[in-house]
Amino acid sequence: MKKFLYVLAAFVLTAFTQNARAQTLKLGHVNITKVLEGMTGYQAAEKKLQDFATQLQETLLSMQKEYEKKVQEYYDSEKDMLPAIKEVKAKEITDLETRIAKLQGSSDDQLQQKQVELLKPLEEQVMSAIKTVAAEKGFNYIFDSSLGSNLLYYPPTDDVTDMVKTKLGTQ
Repeated sequence: MKKFLYVLAAFVLTAFTQNARAQTLKLGHVNITKVLEGMTGYQAAEKKLQDFATQLQETLLSMQKEYEKKVQEYYDSEKDMLPAIKEVKAKEITDLETRIAKLQGSSDDQLQQKQVELLKPLEEQVMSAIKTVAAEKGFNYIFDSSLGSNLLYYPPTDDVTDMVKTKLGTQ
């Protein structure tokens, strides 16, 4: 009977050990920012994004100068204006204020949309390479270490950034 218990214990222990090995997860991390920065087309996309932001800023500055000029003209000649003209000029100023506020409010959204538009193809290539590396190297999960705030610790041996760069041909 003792022999049977030892065999049973050994069998159960072996089963638990094998089950634990089967459930071992392989985790990795990649710095997506580094990968993107090394890709062909990233610098061009960043340049286009900067040009777009500059264009928005120049438009806002131009509208602001126009607004300041109209306000100054209004106050300089307000005393001599007929009430109907005064009303028209005041309406022009408030309409311009509204347009400036609208553009200021939407410029961040426009900038984000442009960034998504320009970087989405590159990000899709990176994600494809990450999936390929994960499948080839047996990783269950790969985290983005460029975000940093959610990933508190990782051993350097599990960094797949260079593998992803190699897969993309940007090494």
